[in-house]
Amino acid sequence: MIETIISSIIDGVLLFFISYFYLSHKFECILRKVAMAGALSRETAVKPEEAGITCEWDKRALKGLVKKGKLGATDDGRYYVRKSQ
Repeated sequence: MIETIISSIIDGVLLFFISYFYLSHKFECILRKVAMAGALSRETAVKPEEAGITCEWDKRALKGLVKKGKLGATDDGRYYVRKSQ
């Protein structure tokens, strides 16, 4: 019984870390795509498709990156990389 509980805990911890690092990698890829498209200010902001972001999950992740302060967004749906404070 205790082995099953320990195994379940280990599986949960492993799943958490794998998910965390995968999402971190995905966010970095999205930031890199926006930066490589030249979107480094509000004036040079680009639509997701212009940065090669076409997957619906990645488009939703853009909003998460805005909330985290990593990206800025314009009223017309364009995004740009925000400078670190």
